[in-house]
Formats: sequence, C-alpha cells, structure tokens
Amino acid sequence: MRLRHLSHVMENQKIITAIRHAPSSHNAKKIIAGRKDVPLSDDGRSFAREFIQERGAMSADKIYSSPLQRSVETASILFDIPIDKLNLEPLCIERSYGEMEGASCIEIESMDITYKHVGGIAHSLNPPGGETLEKVKERANQFLSLLLKDPAKEIAFVSHQTFLKQFFGLLQGLSVHDSLGIEIYPMSVNCFTFINSKVVEQTKIFEGAVYIKSW
Repeated sequence: MRLRHLSHVMENQKIITAIRHAPSSHNAKKIIAGRKDVPLSDDGRSFAREFIQERGAMSADKIYSSPLQRSVETASILFDIPIDKLNLEPLCIERSYGEMEGASCIEIESMDITYKHVGGIAHSLNPPGGETLEKVKERANQFLSLLLKDPAKEIAFVSHQTFLKQFFGLLQGLSVHDSLGIEIYPMSVNCFTFINSKVVEQTKIFEGAVYIKSW
C-alpha cells in the first residue's frame, strides 16, 4: 500500500496519515513506557515487516516521527527508509508519566494518583513528575499547526497512544477526557483528509495489533 494511491490530492487538499508505533517490549509486559526509550519487541518488528510484505512499503512526501526509538524503528520499517531520512519531532513524543514510567504495578499502587475511568480503563490524571493531559493536547495542537503549515501535500507521522488520543480528539472536537475513549492499537494506521485546513474525512487503513489491549 502506498499513500499516494489512496486518492488524488487536489490543490487545496492535504493528507495526513497518523500511525501508532508497532508493539514494543513494554507493551508486551504491560509496563508504562512514556518517555522511556524502549525498543520494539521482536514481535513488533515482525508485525511491521509482515505488514509491508503483504501491502508494500508505505510512502509520503514527508515523514515525521517521535524521537523515541520504538517510533523511529516503526517508521523506518514501514516506509523502508534510513532513520536519518526521518524528521524527528519532539512535539509528537509520548506523554511523560514521570515516576510511573517503568514502575511495577505494586509501585504504582503506592503512588498518590487520581484516575479518570473511560472505556473500562483507568487513566492517570496526575502522574507524579509527569505531564498533564491538557499539556499533551496543547502539544497535539502545536504539532497539528506545524503539519498544516508544512508545504508537503502528503504527510505521515509515527507517534504514541496517549499523544494520538489527544491528536485524534482535537480533530474530532472532543474534550481531553472524552479523547481517552478512542482506541488506538499498536501500529494502527489512520488517514485524515484536509481541505483548506479542515478535516473532511477520516479513513482507518489498518486496525493494528488488536491482540494488545490497553490497560
């Protein structure tokens, strides 16, 4: 599958494809990674390679990635390009979970954390030393502005679950908390079509690794 084959891009049109990174070593262990720079798991690499073996390498006029290696490696595999050809952008890095990153369930239970329950999942609102959801949404808004100002007509980027929830919620007009209910599986691929900087269509290209559930 190549992004340029999805549609004919008109003069006032822009296509932005958002991809969550493939399964990582922490996904498999159900450990919050956040800003910890963990790699893809062997399963994650195989999952990404099987995708392009079946559909062909993806392409776009410009490719952005979170600087974390699980996103960088996913982008390199899916688009079949060297890492140094990617545009690494800190704005689309994962949420900082502070002291929760890499901690065990027992350690997290001892922390003074307030949760918001959405879709059967408990989302931390105040991770100690971490980033608020409002700050994540603010970054998502800044990143969207960057993409819309970019002269490239077809742009793709690889990022992370919590950031993508707020990015998608921003495009759908959802609140910070309602955005948490959006399910985005590892290596989910979603294509947004903009006309005059307004979203007119969202297409799910690939559901992703549905066997890895949020917790």
